[in-house]
Amino acid sequence: MNTYFKQTAYGCLFLFSLLCCNLIRGQEGFYVSPGSQMAIDSATIFTSIGNITLDQGAEFVHNGTLYLRNTVTGSSWIDRNSNFSGLGLVIFQGVKEITYTGNSTFHNLTVNGAPVNLTNSGVLNVFNQLLLQLGVINTGAGSSVNVVSQSADAITAHASNMAYSKSYINGVLKRSIAANQLTYDFPVGNSGDVHLLSFMNHLLTGVNSLTASFGAKQGTDLGIKEANVSSFRSVNPNGVWFLKPEGTANGGTYGLRLSLQGFTGLVDNGFGILARPLNSSKGEDWIIPTGSLLPQAGTSGRTITSGFSQLDNINSFDLSQFGIGMSSLAASLPDIRVFPNPTAGILNISLPVGQEYTLIVFNDEGKMLLQQKMIQTSQIRLSKFHPGMYTLSLFNSGNKLIVTRKIMLIK
Repeated sequence: MNTYFKQTAYGCLFLFSLLCCNLIRGQEGFYVSPGSQMAIDSATIFTSIGNITLDQGAEFVHNGTLYLRNTVTGSSWIDRNSNFSGLGLVIFQGVKEITYTGNSTFHNLTVNGAPVNLTNSGVLNVFNQLLLQLGVINTGAGSSVNVVSQSADAITAHASNMAYSKSYINGVLKRSIAANQLTYDFPVGNSGDVHLLSFMNHLLTGVNSLTASFGAKQGTDLGIKEANVSSFRSVNPNGVWFLKPEGTANGGTYGLRLSLQGFTGLVDNGFGILARPLNSSKGEDWIIPTGSLLPQAGTSGRTITSGFSQLDNINSFDLSQFGIGMSSLAASLPDIRVFPNPTAGILNISLPVGQEYTLIVFNDEGKMLLQQKMIQTSQIRLSKFHPGMYTLSLFNSGNKLIVTRKIMLIK
């Protein structure tokens, strides 16, 4: 059974064992009131255009496929402490942003559309599998994405979402792990790009879950040469990863692969992963963890073409802030801002005064769509292009790539 619902007036919607629901006049979507019971069976595909509100005490058993969509305006999923359960699939597929509030647990969730913005009181729980296809999940202060399953493929990138470039978590991601020899992806990043952390589990015990995020590097590199990393002179300024465990490691080891996507200033064999305490901002705190192993020079994890930096045989989380150490001094990245992102068509680019740049815009297939010279802060128009993810690359007068940004175009 396929059900398509767009609210136009008061009424009740019946789907198999649905007992009662109240609809809201003046907005699209549906509202399940306190004490109401609603069920969608495994044969049902249900589409809601607009908001979905589950009030306190409402019961919603979902075993089918539920689409939350929007068209002209944004939409929202609001859970006010309802009893939402079942083995079904929920698909966020908005053209405009979707706002999420509450503490729902989705058995399976697919993100395929515009950004999903979590409010400060929102924890988005996924019990079985989170499929990331298109659209960034933005977590606000105090909110997070929590994946319950211990399976390594509990977070999966759709085939069209190469290396999570089109869909990832901008903010905080928590996921459960088990003592095994599998690799767990943490596709975290910032508003500009994904910065994938891959956790290579070597029978680690005592840790039930890990919480990862990516953010700005704090402090300076002063004192880094005085630590046990004399071969490194700085930590790349493009950002650092934070990895916080739940529990205490008491057996086994782990390794990390940190994506080099968006990192500049690196040379083959001249970089490697360094670590320092979670909340440290001191340059002298950066070290290579005792007993850990960097790959040999010329192998994957030490070359730019491998696409990642690797560190293995780590046995604790005493140091759980990770950066890319470099054998050269960190060069300052020009002060360039690109906003807003996502954009409805007009993109502002803030450039240093007195320098000339070349801007190139590519689509998700790598085809060049736009090229122009820029010498000062200006705007470009993307409104003639179809909604989706685009790559903006900025080159200096010496034709050197200095900035790459992923831009989401929405309409």
